[in-house]
Amino acid sequence: MKPFLGIDISTNTENEIKNGTELLTQTTPPELLAKLENATNKLEKVVKKAELPGFWQFVHFVTGLLGFIFGIGAVGSLIFGTFREGIKNAPWLYITFLVCLVIWTILTLIGSKKKNKVYGAKENLKTKDDALGVYDEILNCLGVPENAEEVDILCCRYKIENGQPKVFDFPTQPDFLNLNFSIYKDTHNLYLANTGGKYAFPLNSLRTIRTIGEGATIPSWYKDKSYQSEEFKPYGFFKNRFGVLCVPNYHILELVANGELLWIYFPNYEIRTIENLTGLKAWGE
Repeated sequence: MKPFLGIDISTNTENEIKNGTELLTQTTPPELLAKLENATNKLEKVVKKAELPGFWQFVHFVTGLLGFIFGIGAVGSLIFGTFREGIKNAPWLYITFLVCLVIWTILTLIGSKKKNKVYGAKENLKTKDDALGVYDEILNCLGVPENAEEVDILCCRYKIENGQPKVFDFPTQPDFLNLNFSIYKDTHNLYLANTGGKYAFPLNSLRTIRTIGEGATIPSWYKDKSYQSEEFKPYGFFKNRFGVLCVPNYHILELVANGELLWIYFPNYEIRTIENLTGLKAWGE
């Protein structure tokens, strides 16, 4: 079995070949890709402008991490003694925790205010609209219907262990990259399309949907509504101690392509869309 758009680094850590590209039935014209790259570069400048300077991003991360560590220590000292005893025996623990908490909170508020100001500027809103316009132009070129839904598909680097793909991850970094796709079907195929092109999966090749009872960390959020909104609250989002966005489980749509199993990974919050389009029901942990 192979993860869709996954990269196998079992024997070659420099490998960049993605699985499933043979199922790409239509590619985006070069002129549209160039137009998208230009719009994306402008948008990236806006995003960079909205961020805290590099030094303060580092301070924000360090104070958050230290605050978490010393906070655990402070709580632990209360378990084995009183607050007064904790202050007397290790005042530095509580002082460091409070200092880190204050600095982290201040930088969080400053960062949030800066983002709102930059993203709300008229010229930056136009930059975003221009990029979205090019994206819509590409989807139209690929023949994606207007009623197509959008889903996040997970891709990863992995190693084969005991005959199974094992996601290769670092604690401080997301283990999956979530890519935004338009998804729809006709009488013959299930389609996934994004700026790179359109993939087709014969409906009769779809086998099952597995539920994987492990957490998945992702770097981006593409939905219009926040992951903290009521709509997405049931899916159990949280951020780990490194500030990386996590979902408690994910799913695999299994299909047969060219005589072998292909696994399409997707996060738990896309399950209803995938089930409705495929007619399959998720099972597992």
